[in-house]
Amino acid sequence: MTPTPLKLCPFCGKPPKLQHWTMEKFGWTVRCSCEIKPETCVYADQEKAIAHWNTRAQDATTAALVKALEDATASLHRLQAHYGPNGAPGWNGMLDEARAVGEAASVALELAKEA
Repeated sequence: MTPTPLKLCPFCGKPPKLQHWTMEKFGWTVRCSCEIKPETCVYADQEKAIAHWNTRAQDATTAALVKALEDATASLHRLQAHYGPNGAPGWNGMLDEARAVGEAASVALELAKEA
């Protein structure tokens, strides 16, 4: 079975190494040799070491998505706060739409943060 691909080091952007220990430590770690020297804990299962490494940092796409959703959610909350729970004349339908979009953006934001 081919192991899951490793994400690049979040500090230097270079590929890390999957290392199998057999002497002092027994198991698998993922590490990078950059100045920061990030390394996972030792895991008996190599897939667990890879999963730990891959969840250490958000990739640029996810970070951009989180930022965009945070901005959109904040904008919608400001709109709702400005017009109040009943909206303004002619805005009632728009307020309902803004509320629905805000709820969807909030759910998407939570999912993106977990990614």
